[in-house]
Amino acid sequence: MKKSIILAALVAVSLFAKAQTETTYLSEDSINYSVNMDEIVINAHIPKGKVIIGGTSTRVVGSVLEKLGSARQVVEHLSGIKKKMNGTLEVIGKGVPVIYINGRQVRDLSELDRVKADELVKVDVLTSPGSAYNANDHAVINIKTKNREDGWAVDLTSQTAFSYRTDLGEQISGSYKQGKLELLGTVRYDMKQQRETATTNIDTHVDSLWQQRSTSVDHTNGQSLYGQIGMNYQASKAHTLGVMYEVTGMLQGRQINHNLTDVMADGNSYDFWNTTEMLLPRVKPTHHANIYYKGKIREWKLDFDADMMLSGSHQHDELMEKSRNFADYAAITEEHTTNHLYAAKFTAAYPLWRGTFSMGSEWTLTNRHTDFTGYAGVLGSTDDDIQDQNRAFFSSYDISFSENTQLSLGLRYENVAYDFLNQGVKNQEESRVYNHLFPSLSFSTLSHGLRYAFNYRIQTVRPMYEMLKSAVNYGNRLTYLSGNPSLQPTYIHAVELGASYRDLNVQVGYNHYKDDTAFDVEQLEGNEKISINKFNNIRSRNALTYTGSYAPVIGIWQPELGVAGTYQWYSTVCFNEKKNMNGAFAMLQLSNSFRLNHGWLLRVDGQWSTNGYMQNQYVHSSACLNMSLNKEWHDGAWSVLLEGTDLFRTQREASTFYFNKTQQYRETQANSRGVSLTIRYKLNGKNRSYQGVGAGNEERMRL
Repeated sequence: MKKSIILAALVAVSLFAKAQTETTYLSEDSINYSVNMDEIVINAHIPKGKVIIGGTSTRVVGSVLEKLGSARQVVEHLSGIKKKMNGTLEVIGKGVPVIYINGRQVRDLSELDRVKADELVKVDVLTSPGSAYNANDHAVINIKTKNREDGWAVDLTSQTAFSYRTDLGEQISGSYKQGKLELLGTVRYDMKQQRETATTNIDTHVDSLWQQRSTSVDHTNGQSLYGQIGMNYQASKAHTLGVMYEVTGMLQGRQINHNLTDVMADGNSYDFWNTTEMLLPRVKPTHHANIYYKGKIREWKLDFDADMMLSGSHQHDELMEKSRNFADYAAITEEHTTNHLYAAKFTAAYPLWRGTFSMGSEWTLTNRHTDFTGYAGVLGSTDDDIQDQNRAFFSSYDISFSENTQLSLGLRYENVAYDFLNQGVKNQEESRVYNHLFPSLSFSTLSHGLRYAFNYRIQTVRPMYEMLKSAVNYGNRLTYLSGNPSLQPTYIHAVELGASYRDLNVQVGYNHYKDDTAFDVEQLEGNEKISINKFNNIRSRNALTYTGSYAPVIGIWQPELGVAGTYQWYSTVCFNEKKNMNGAFAMLQLSNSFRLNHGWLLRVDGQWSTNGYMQNQYVHSSACLNMSLNKEWHDGAWSVLLEGTDLFRTQREASTFYFNKTQQYRETQANSRGVSLTIRYKLNGKNRSYQGVGAGNEERMRL
C-alpha cells in the first residue's frame, strides 16, 4: 500500500509541475542558456549527462545537483547508483565502485560527506575503466572539483539529524595560498546512533527438517574524529609536488544485539533461545600519508604517487545465549587486527601521432594480521597472517581521429603473490601466485547529434580480506559464520554499448563471470544440522546489464527519470534439485527539482526496486520517498538544507537465498526515516583540493 502511495505522490508532483509551467523556457543553471543581445537571442542547450569512453559523465556545476549538500548525496542521485542499507554504494550490475576525487581514491564514504556538492564540476561513472586502473576496479566513480583560486578561505558546516536518535556532524575546513605554496586542512566530528531490525527464517533439510524463526534488534552508536593537513607546492610551471597526512579515530563505540530464536525439528518445538551480544570495538587510529609529484619534461608528462596506511582494531565480544530446554551458553572473545599497506604508482605520457601514449607501473604490499581467541568449548582460536604483493605494468594509447571520434587501447599486466600463514607457518595450498593480462578497448563517436560508445574489458574481483580469514564466528547453536582462505578471484569479460542524445542516455552491457563470488551455506561435517555461512566461488554466470536516464528541463521543473537493472542466466542446486535462477532485477528512480521564487530549491525524489534475481538470491521489492528544501543567502555564503528521508518508512533489504540443503529468508530495516538540518557558512569561499592521486587504491578498498 505504501509503495502505491509513493508512486501516486510522484505522479501528483509531476502533474502539478506541468500545470505550473505552460511553456518551456531556458533556466539559468548552465544546462540551458538564453543570451539576449539587443534584438538577437541565442539559445543553447547543454545536456546534464552524456556517454563517454568507459561509461557516463554527469555535469554538476550549474545544475540542481550542486544544491544537494554533499558529494555523497550527488552520487546517490545518479542513475544506476543504489544506496544500500548499511550506507555503502553499489553500481547496478557492477558492484561496489572505487571512488576518486581529482584522481585520489576515497578511502571511506565519510570522505564524500566532507566534500560539498557546490565544489563539484562533474561526476564520471566508469563501468569499463581503462588499463591505468587496477584490474579489480570493476566500477569507478571519478569526481572532479572546481579549480583552485588564490587567497584564503574557511568553510564551516553543522548538521543535526534525527531518526532513531540524534546524529551530529561538525566540520571546519580551511586553506591558504601565498605564492607557490598552498596549505589545506580539515577537521570533522561525527556522532551516529543507529537501530536496525531483522527477521530471519532458516530451513535446513538434513536428518530432520530444522527450522529457525528469528527476530533481532541491533543498537549501534559511535563517535569519530577526522583530521587532514596537506600542502601543494608549485616549484615551477612544469613541476608541482605535495604531501598529505590524515588520521581517523573512533572516540568510542558500542553495538548491542538482542535476538529471539524459535527452533523446530520436523514441525515440533525443539528449543527457544534468548541471545544478547555486546561488541566493544576499540579501533586504533588509521594513519594515511601520501606524497606526489606532477611534472613535465619536454613532451613527457610525469605523475608519481606513494602511499602508506597503518590501521588496526581490537574487538571485545560478550555473548550470552539463554536456552529454554538446554544449558545456557556464555562466551567472551577477543579479536586483534593490524593492517600495513605500502604503495607507489608512476605514469608517463607522451604525445604520439594523433593521440597520447601512456605507460606506467604500480606496486602494492599489504601485511594483515588477525588473531582470534575463539568460543570456549565450541570453536577454536586462530592466528592468521596475509601477505599480498601486487606488481603491475600498464600502457594505453588514446587516439583522436577527429574532435568527436576517439579510440582507446590498453593493456595491463599484473603479478600477484598471495601468502597465507596459519600460526606463523605458510600454508602452501592457500598461498598462490597469479600472472594475468587485462586488455581493454573503447571507441566513441558522434553522428547527427547521437553519441555512441563501445567498451570491452577483462577485469577481476579479488575477495575482501575479511572473506579470506580462517576464523569461525558463533551465530547460535545451529549457525556459524566463517571466512574462506581458498576463495579465488573472479574474472569478468565485459562488453558495453552506450548512446546519448540530448537529455537521453542509454547503456547496455553483457558480463561473463568466471569463479563468481557468492554467499553460500555448507553443513558442518559430522553434525549437518549446523550451517556454516561463508563465501564460495561458483563456476560461471552470465548477466545482461542496462541503465538509462532522461533529464529534460521544463520551466521551473527539472525531472530526471532513471532505470537500471540486470538479467542473469544462472542455475543453482537447492534441496538436491536444480533451481533455475534466470530472471531480471530493476530499479526505477524519479527525481524532481523545482526552482522556486527567491532562490528556494525544492526536491522530491522517489526510488523503487522490483522483485528479481541476483546470483543465488531472490531479491524482494523496496521503495522510498525523500524530500529536501534548500536556500542560499549572500551569494552562497550562508546556506540551509532541510531534508526528510524515507518518509513512509518503506525502505528495506529483503532476500531469499537458495543453498544445497538450506533456504534462508532475511529482511532488515534500519532507521532510514528521519529529518536533518544542515547549516553552512563560507568565509571568503574558495575551492581547494589536494592534488595527489594516491597509489594502492584497490588495496585500501579491500582492507
